[in-house]
Amino acid sequence: MIGHHFDTLPCFLAAKVECKKAVAIVQKVASDVNLHEHVDKRGRTKCVLYTEGPYKGKSAEDLYKEGGNLMRDFRRLARDRARKAALR
Repeated sequence: MIGHHFDTLPCFLAAKVECKKAVAIVQKVASDVNLHEHVDKRGRTKCVLYTEGPYKGKSAEDLYKEGGNLMRDFRRLARDRARKAALR
């Protein structure tokens, strides 16, 4: 199960400016109880807010950097696979 492990990739792909906007939105939703009903529960009985989940306390910069690290790892993996395939 992938879970939340690749959630930061869209932060990197969207660019820093859009990531900052997204973080501002989720912080606003987390702080306003009336907006909690719009958060997808994803099969749970209660929604998990940005301020409670695995990204609690992380800034847009942190999420962007983590997404960039994931992308770097994906690229490295693709290069390694291509090299191994070329050696066969």
